[in-house]
Amino acid sequence: MMNNTEVKNRLQRFDSTTLAYAIQKAFPFLFQNTDQLRQELDKYVFPRLDFLAEIENHQYYFLFEEHYVETEWKDMISMHYINTSYEVVNTVMRIHLFLEEEMNEQPYMGCFTMRTIDEPHIMLSYIYPNWKYVTYDDKPLNIMTYQKEVHINGKEIIFNTYPLFVQDNAVVTCAQACLVSMSKYLHSRYDYNRIRIGKIDDSYHSNKTKAYPSQGLLPTQMLEILNSHDIPCGYQMYNDPAEFKEYIDYCVESAIPVLVGLRVKENGNSKKAGSHVIQIIGHSDVETQKRYVIYDDSGYYLKKLEGNGFVECISWEVLSSSLEKNKSFIIYSIHEKVYIYFENFKMRMNDMLFRTKMDAMMDVDGKNGNRRILLIDNREAKRFLQENMVCDVNVHQDVREEAGRLLQIDMPHYLWCCEYSTAMGNMLFLADPTYNRRTTKNIFLNKVPLICKSQIGLLNYV
Repeated sequence: MMNNTEVKNRLQRFDSTTLAYAIQKAFPFLFQNTDQLRQELDKYVFPRLDFLAEIENHQYYFLFEEHYVETEWKDMISMHYINTSYEVVNTVMRIHLFLEEEMNEQPYMGCFTMRTIDEPHIMLSYIYPNWKYVTYDDKPLNIMTYQKEVHINGKEIIFNTYPLFVQDNAVVTCAQACLVSMSKYLHSRYDYNRIRIGKIDDSYHSNKTKAYPSQGLLPTQMLEILNSHDIPCGYQMYNDPAEFKEYIDYCVESAIPVLVGLRVKENGNSKKAGSHVIQIIGHSDVETQKRYVIYDDSGYYLKKLEGNGFVECISWEVLSSSLEKNKSFIIYSIHEKVYIYFENFKMRMNDMLFRTKMDAMMDVDGKNGNRRILLIDNREAKRFLQENMVCDVNVHQDVREEAGRLLQIDMPHYLWCCEYSTAMGNMLFLADPTYNRRTTKNIFLNKVPLICKSQIGLLNYV
């Protein structure tokens, strides 16, 4: 909770000089030289916030919160930093950013936290961007988010965000950071268990080495950790590029983060490639120019692409250039009570279209490039049907009646959803994933295709 005595009632200009002064004033025993701290903030912190704001082109404001309790930092201190010579405080600083000099929800850009330690290059801890203020080349983005509440001077601000956790390269490397970040999102949006840093080392047993400094995690160790926290997950090794991309697309459309294990080449030399893990948390809106929104918690991968921050949009061609067969992989969560998996659902979808003689109409380009597949909460599906079909007088009567019928029936928690873009509009099919994968029953819920002008989706459009 925020201590009102530790919060300034006025906003300050957001730049490295003012922020360094606020930090040094709050913790003079950690930072005696304000100018040196400013230089280190310019080097290690501000470049990593470049996706949140083009700082050089606009004047922003911040509110500085001296003491904020963050479980991850307390765990890191108790596990490692208490045994080192660093000076630390067991709370973090929290910095709230505003577009204007007013403390309201509309200009709120999000916040970030900084570990209270006398080592500026590992101070940055969490970044919570308000995604409606994040743009890339003025192109729209579709982002996985959950609603986060912050309280500032008695005011409650609610915004859509994704928790971006930053490694320290001692207790936490890229793999641990991705697991913590992903599980926090899954917990906030789907009520999965959260992965605590303090429990990671006890959550796997294979190939253990000295705990600190951490050497990272193998894919098998990451799967053990997820399993021990009751987070059901899938795993795919990179072999068939088209199939690998299909899995990424289905997960991203389902608002499920994808952990990607890739190889980062040193000076273009594949023999000196290092292993690294990033997250995919969204994509750009235009299918023909689709780019994936990736979070690279160390910036190691993005630096090789001549980037400087943590978040960037990259094409499939760029991403696939860092994937190696039998070495690269993806890890993603699978909702409970989903027993018909992606590959099996695709087969059933194709078979149903073939039997009903709709396959030629759907598969326009012969490669299913006009198809979107996702897992969706039945409440989201019913909301979409209500708003876009039942209430739309321009929708054909048969479709409105079928959508109305679907609103009245019991559905499993999650549904398979397949949408085709056709000349008539977006043609939608819903299916029950709770049957056995070898079932002979009809898994499709709608008796006629549902046609709508709008796309169904789970990502937050910004």
